[in-house]
Amino acid sequence: MMKTMALIFCLLMTGCAADKVFLTGDDLYRQERYDEAAAEYAKALLEKPDKQEYRLRLLDSRSKAALQHYQKGTRRMAEKNYREAVSEFTRATMFDSSLEAARQELKTARRLLDIQEQLQDAQRFYQRKNLEQAQRLLDQVLLADPENGPAKALQETIRTQRRIMLDGVELDVTSTQPITLKFQNADLRDVFAVFSKLTGINFIFDDAVSPRSVSVFLERATFGQALELLQQMNGLDKKVLNEKTIILYPNTVEKKKQYEDQIIQTFYLSNVDAKKILNLLRTMLQLRKIYVHEDLNAVVIRDNPDVIRLAQQIITAADRADSEVVLDLEVVEIGYTDSMDLGATLSTYSIGLGFTDKAGNLVSDVLGGSNGVYLDSLSDVGTLYTLPRVVFDFAKTLGDAEILANPKIRVKNKEKSKVHIGSREPVTTTSTSGDLTYTNVQYIDVGVKLDVEPVIQLDDTVVTNLSLEVSNVSSKSTTSDGTTLLTITTTNAQTTLTLRDGEPTIIGGLIRKDNKTTVNTIPVLGDIPILGRLFSGESKEQVKREILLSVTPHIVRSLDIPSPQVATIWSGEENNFKADSSFASRHKTVTPGRAKDSFYEKAPSDPSTGIGAEPPPRTALLSLQGGDDIRQGDFFVLAVRLDDVSAVSRLPLVISYDPLQLDFIHAQEGTFLKQDGRATVFTSRVDNQLGYVHVENARLDENLPISGSGSVAELTFRARAMGPTALDFVEKEARGPAGKPLDVQAHRLELLIR
Repeated sequence: MMKTMALIFCLLMTGCAADKVFLTGDDLYRQERYDEAAAEYAKALLEKPDKQEYRLRLLDSRSKAALQHYQKGTRRMAEKNYREAVSEFTRATMFDSSLEAARQELKTARRLLDIQEQLQDAQRFYQRKNLEQAQRLLDQVLLADPENGPAKALQETIRTQRRIMLDGVELDVTSTQPITLKFQNADLRDVFAVFSKLTGINFIFDDAVSPRSVSVFLERATFGQALELLQQMNGLDKKVLNEKTIILYPNTVEKKKQYEDQIIQTFYLSNVDAKKILNLLRTMLQLRKIYVHEDLNAVVIRDNPDVIRLAQQIITAADRADSEVVLDLEVVEIGYTDSMDLGATLSTYSIGLGFTDKAGNLVSDVLGGSNGVYLDSLSDVGTLYTLPRVVFDFAKTLGDAEILANPKIRVKNKEKSKVHIGSREPVTTTSTSGDLTYTNVQYIDVGVKLDVEPVIQLDDTVVTNLSLEVSNVSSKSTTSDGTTLLTITTTNAQTTLTLRDGEPTIIGGLIRKDNKTTVNTIPVLGDIPILGRLFSGESKEQVKREILLSVTPHIVRSLDIPSPQVATIWSGEENNFKADSSFASRHKTVTPGRAKDSFYEKAPSDPSTGIGAEPPPRTALLSLQGGDDIRQGDFFVLAVRLDDVSAVSRLPLVISYDPLQLDFIHAQEGTFLKQDGRATVFTSRVDNQLGYVHVENARLDENLPISGSGSVAELTFRARAMGPTALDFVEKEARGPAGKPLDVQAHRLELLIR
């Protein structure tokens, strides 16, 4: 009795607790604090999962929270605070994934944030006199936003300060002013003598360069344009000897062999087959000296530096990981059986009459044999009768059956995957040859068979080719020679679907319905109206089977499309390959005195030393941990750790790495910000060309910060090349409630790849 009372008390307390949490959610809902209201409704629904009212209020609060964050994101966009806008739109899509406007605005905000961050990086590079990196970033900004005023102004400033690099050598050109050359039938050496006085570069002629007359009219050209024009007009090629000297020689095969450097380069491939890259490079660059190392999936090339650079750019653009998708499949087969037996049924529909001898033995009805009973006269013959037994049936049987298969399979783009859930039924076949008997056993797949082939589009839609077969053994028999016969009932469906990432769809209507009616009756008597029912038995059976298929694709890896800077490659003329355009109006820039320290290091500020000054606030420490023993080709994980922090809600970070030595694989959220079970937002993106990983981890409700220490993120890299390398924090921000900045120090990580 006491146990029963205790159980009733616990149930009442559980119900009261759920109602209390629900009322708290109602209060928050009326205050338009929809995020917190949704959290409370979720708790109440967890206590009472069958309460429909809780479920409806949860859906309503999530919808209003999504709309609220969408409106906040729109205001942040108007303020050009794209980082906050990305955070708000991300929260909106988390609360309501069907809010398409938030999804579109999120893409726009991310694009504008990328432009804003790239412009800021370009300005920092410019301040540190790294003009080459600044120009590369400005190219990306202007490609995405051609009318960006600050980017165009900074580009013009860099244009006036840049210096020229030719064939990897920094030239000490005395003037970068536009060059004008006007000559009529002048000697070639005299033209280059004037060119040398204008630029301060000395030109040495090979003995094979013959004297010739030159006529040229050129205005406001760059050094590179003028030099390339004079070379092509006179059939010359060049070799940069040092920063002040260039050797000119005839552009012939023999002289190229004499002066042109050759490089042997090995390229290791991760995603593309080496044989396909071989065909690609031979077609694009007309390579002759190229070898495929099939065991290492690598290609080895020997050619001049320009061709090697072009091959590297082509491989970088082509060697991309293909997309993958996880298909969440659910196959449900529901069967209904309805049978009824009603009326009179005879045990047998026949009457037997037989004869017996004096001893009561049944007389045989076939002559012959030694064991039969026979009569020699009709005297003392007895008779024997058999009559059927009558059974009246009043039975109705209902049956339900359900078969469920819920496989989850990960499939690579355009690859076929097969799933079979069921059994393999044996079928035996017997054959005889002379005195020998052979038995052959074959197996037939029975159950649920599913063939899937996804095609992942660039817009994150999945075109899925599906083939479904559901089969079962309806009957089984064996012939006189031992052969097994199976009757297999099969239902097939084949379709092609176009689904968005995370969008479920249900394929139904695969219904089979069988009706069977059997009547057993006595002739003549069973045909009498109304009374004939007393002499008849009827059996009805109805079998209905329905198959439902649910498909939900989840894209786990999208195609890593290269940026336009990577996918667009200048390759020179038809018969003169080089990693630039002909008569290029813009040249690569170098730093005319680059600062030795890293561009993102800030000068230390002088702390206050006044009497009675308040102690400085606690400084959090940001560090990278891991990577103790790394060898070339290894995958390794680095933990981004935050220690001794107080009341942090958001942590946006930018981490730099050397893309020539490390390949970034992926980023995963750490456990620090979500250690109390509250919802968080985690985003990451990478710039493989410049070597930046952008990571942001934030609490969904920024007014509930967290303190302490823990892992913020985990970054996975692959060691690409041997040697020392380093990773550092380009940007490090820690924000508390209302965006309050927190003081954070960061340490770089030095690694050695063996």
